[in-house]
Amino acid sequence: MAWQFNAHADAMMIACANALGAPALSGLILRRFADNEPLKGAVRSLARSDAMHPFDTLERTAQTARAMWQCLGLCGAEQRRPSRLRIWGMTIMYSVCVLVWLADGTRSQKAVRSSVHLGVRLLGEH
Repeated sequence: MAWQFNAHADAMMIACANALGAPALSGLILRRFADNEPLKGAVRSLARSDAMHPFDTLERTAQTARAMWQCLGLCGAEQRRPSRLRIWGMTIMYSVCVLVWLADGTRSQKAVRSSVHLGVRLLGEH
C-alpha cells in the first residue's frame, strides 16, 4: 500500500510539473507538502509503519527523489542524470523534511519551510 501511495503522489507531482513547469527543488517539495496536507494523518500512520521497515522506506523515498529529479529536468534545464550519492542525499534530506512536516501543526509551517530551504541549500540546489 505504501508503494502505491507514494507512486500516486509522485505521479501527481510529475503531472503538476508538466502542467505548470517545475519550480526549484524547494518549491517542488513545498508544493508536494501543500498538495498532501489533507492526507497528513494517513502519512503520519504510514510513517509509524515505516519505522518498522527502514530499508523499504528508504528505497521508496529514493524513488520519490528520482521523481523530483525528473521534475527538475522538466523546467528546461539540461537533462542531468543524478549520481547515486545525489539521489541518496535527496532521499535523506526529503525524509527529514517529511518528519518536520508531520510534526509541524502550525498554520505558518515556518519550521517546514526552514527545513526545506536549509536541506536544499545543503544539497547545493535552490
